[in-house]
Amino acid sequence: MERICSAMSGDAEEYAQEKLRPFRLWIERWSIFQAVLDNNTQLVGKRVGDFGSGTGYYSRMLIDLGAASILAIDSEPGMIQKAKEDSASYNPLITYDNACLQDTKGEGECSLVLGSYIMNFPKTPEETLLYCQSLVSHLETGGVFIGFLNNPYERSGGEQYKPYGFWKEYTADRDGDYDGCPVDVHIDGLSNPIRNYNILPETYEWAFREAGMDMEWREVEVHPSQKKSPYWNLLFDGIVPVNTVSATRI
Repeated sequence: MERICSAMSGDAEEYAQEKLRPFRLWIERWSIFQAVLDNNTQLVGKRVGDFGSGTGYYSRMLIDLGAASILAIDSEPGMIQKAKEDSASYNPLITYDNACLQDTKGEGECSLVLGSYIMNFPKTPEETLLYCQSLVSHLETGGVFIGFLNNPYERSGGEQYKPYGFWKEYTADRDGDYDGCPVDVHIDGLSNPIRNYNILPETYEWAFREAGMDMEWREVEVHPSQKKSPYWNLLFDGIVPVNTVSATRI
């Protein structure tokens, strides 16, 4: 079975700079921040996971918010190396694992796990279940997974989101089936698009349930300082292209 476990194979420095774009700061980071704060008792003073950790941007945020230590998992060696360099003062609190998430098995060591776009890599129901089973293995009973991902209800993609620095290209099969179809995310500043896969909402819901998790969808939010800015009108006109999921280990 082909392994799909990497956010990107390009330059880690490009990826680090891309995290500072307005969409990342005012939509992605703020929505994740709010979801994490809603689960504050699972964070402060606890062992926390950052899966698909990339260059360590959210690992550092989680420590700043009160996490005692971080398990950071990413499949790209270049990302791990960049994370170690950028997180020098945090590194005593971070354990790095260069691995595909679905190949890891935890010991219930985390009270909270954050996965930014990690759930966009499985391309079949079976692979989605493998990801969820791995997540569960790392969570203690009652532990929470917070995921930020492409909105599985959204289909348009296209170039309408270019003002925000990205656009998505869907490749459905001949029958127009979007379940498991490739989604190439083109992002300003990155040399190559990121290959994701579209999993239907009901497939995610099934996989989390089968793995022993109680999940719910959360709509993304814009930072309060940006709510009156017309810049974001297009993004929220219709189905927003990203979403957040929260899942608790039963």
